[in-house]
Amino acid sequence: DDLSSKRVARRTNIYFPTDPKKDAMRSPILRRPAALALLLLPSLALSFSAVPSSGGAVRRSSSSLASSIGDAVTLDGRPIRAPITPLADFVLVRNRDRISSTSGGIFLPDQNQVKSTEGEVVAAGPGMHHPRTAALIPTEVRVGEGVVYKEYAGLDLKYCEEEMALLRNKDIMLSYEGVQLTEETASPRADWVLVRLPKKAEQESSGGVVVAASVFAEDLPVVGTVAKVGPGRFNDKGERLPVPVRVGEDVKFREYAGNDITISGDPYLLFQATDLLSSVAAE
Repeated sequence: DDLSSKRVARRTNIYFPTDPKKDAMRSPILRRPAALALLLLPSLALSFSAVPSSGGAVRRSSSSLASSIGDAVTLDGRPIRAPITPLADFVLVRNRDRISSTSGGIFLPDQNQVKSTEGEVVAAGPGMHHPRTAALIPTEVRVGEGVVYKEYAGLDLKYCEEEMALLRNKDIMLSYEGVQLTEETASPRADWVLVRLPKKAEQESSGGVVVAASVFAEDLPVVGTVAKVGPGRFNDKGERLPVPVRVGEDVKFREYAGNDITISGDPYLLFQATDLLSSVAAE
């Protein structure tokens, strides 16, 4: 009967529409898929659709990407209809093996590291609008540049049978031109600072006695010399905030700050300006 049907519906949370107007008011999102899609837009990182140009031809995400992958486009082993285009401040990076050298000077790829944090920019989004002021914070890396990014940043994916990573612009610490990273080609991003660390063989004890490097194996460096400085991060108005140190200054920083990096066999550290404690201007 009608009474028993209402009790069953109440227990099972089933709604039987009786009036189209009331039904539309009670479930507006489920009855309108477009509204549900709008709620998910902030979580989108990339687009798979090709964009038609003014001449009617298909314009892909970047010329270098289109030429390198040809017509076969796959993502994690599945074919997709067009090259992917990163949105907002996302950057698509092709992974590179780090290069190290033996004692005899022979360069070999480092197969022992867990994950490569160095790569080449394949495609980049235009930038991210500040959530409060809507000022555009641009993505400053270019297609073809080499980049070094945070160790646990980004999303790993296999794109066109190549290992790649999808990162946010803020996770990129520095960029460089050419095949191999050197101090001359290194260009820190935003407020990142590249510091040259003293070699362990040059360290001395408090009494001035030179001690073997193995003694300092567990000591974390807290001082170094500024080698390169980023242009500064953007504020909420889209204006640069300069980094408060200059190249050549000796600086002291937090003990666990930054990311260790080796350039041409020498130890360096990359950290953000907020980790700086003090500086001494070069003479």
